[in-house]
Amino acid sequence: MVEKSEMEAKIKVVQALKKQGIPVVKEEVRSSPTSNTRADLIGYTIDENDELSSQVVVEIKDDITKEAQKQLMNLTEAIAAPYALLATPDKQIWFKTDTFLSTEPPTFNSYQKYLSSEKLKKDTLWKLMDQLRGEFQPEKVWLYIIQGLLVRSYMEEKSILNKWDELNEGSYLDLINEAYKFYQIDLDLEKAPVTESLFERFKWALSEMAPKDSSYANFMIDLSEKISKDIEHRTVSSVKDLFVGLVNTLNHSSYSVVEMCAGYGSITHGLMQQKAKIASYFGMELNWDVAEYHKILMIISGYPDIQVQQGDVLDRNNQLPNQQDLVIIDPPLGLRVPQGRYDGYELLKNKNSQALDLMLERASEILKSGGHVICFVNESFLYQGTSQQSRELLADRMIIESIISLPTHTLKPLTSIKTSVLVLRKKEKGETEPKELFVADCETIDEFPEAVKGFEKWKKGETL
Repeated sequence: MVEKSEMEAKIKVVQALKKQGIPVVKEEVRSSPTSNTRADLIGYTIDENDELSSQVVVEIKDDITKEAQKQLMNLTEAIAAPYALLATPDKQIWFKTDTFLSTEPPTFNSYQKYLSSEKLKKDTLWKLMDQLRGEFQPEKVWLYIIQGLLVRSYMEEKSILNKWDELNEGSYLDLINEAYKFYQIDLDLEKAPVTESLFERFKWALSEMAPKDSSYANFMIDLSEKISKDIEHRTVSSVKDLFVGLVNTLNHSSYSVVEMCAGYGSITHGLMQQKAKIASYFGMELNWDVAEYHKILMIISGYPDIQVQQGDVLDRNNQLPNQQDLVIIDPPLGLRVPQGRYDGYELLKNKNSQALDLMLERASEILKSGGHVICFVNESFLYQGTSQQSRELLADRMIIESIISLPTHTLKPLTSIKTSVLVLRKKEKGETEPKELFVADCETIDEFPEAVKGFEKWKKGETL
């Protein structure tokens, strides 16, 4: 069969199977990892354990022949399923595999409508990304996929998700425009044309994914790290886990958060998965496109109410919420700010400063008494004379609760400089510096969870 007509036949079968209650269809499936025997398609339902259960083995042929039926029968001996389907571009014949007698097209009941296994969802997105790579630059592939997930989220909001399989490229682009307006996304559309068969594969893959899923941001940020050179706006997963772990030790019953340099939302997503504790979230990101990507990733992950704003967090014309419980800072380490660049900073009077120092000064202003800052700092901030004034200002306003020293490879390939994470608490009225603080020296990233546990014990007054 010619490749194009075979693909058209596959798409026709997939669409029919979906209508019959099959949520997942995979192509070119081997009977075992070492076997050369493979089915053109297999349709699966999803059981109560999030596992795929094969229901139908499909072979695509030019014509219905005895040889084709025999080949399908042999396949069902190697791949267990209650039904088999022999399909041509114009005809479909169903068989029960226990008798191999023809039967009417069955209907299927799946325990779940969409993939729920983390591995299966990630595998589906990876495969889709590989299929699209020939059509786009790598970073555009990523955007094309998150646009698709955003459109599905929008279609669910408008109760028209049942029209997904009927979309053509023109109607799909119209829906992207509608979704951007609905969610107030200010980005150029990624609308490079793709082949008809590839567009159908794209719809096929995303039809197996829920329109919103709390794991999407994490998956898509991980994927973007592997295909894009833009790493400065992404927080590596080990650091994200460290920040989220430290936040959880603070035991706020409900807290408000401001995140400076919010990036793609790695830390945001980690915090939002603890959303029962978060009363409000506000993030600011300097890069316009990255701020909009952040918003999309949170929407498709089911967190549409967070606020992410494009802007320079050091510019006091960009207002930040006050009386916050928590400020998170993942700053551009080493970025120098010339004297006079911004107004209203003690640390910028009569001298140059570091962006990090100014962010800490502003964070100390928007915190409520007893509120916390969790911040990345370069090691020089802690000891060198150039940051002496910054340390004195913080000592006047804040209490250092913890210094966690990180290994030099933590931020590779972005930088190899020595870094630490500070946990600071804004002083209550009349409060002075405590007699002790928690200090940890992590030699590897595997020791980050141990540092979090140690800090939690220290906060509770337990023996370390």
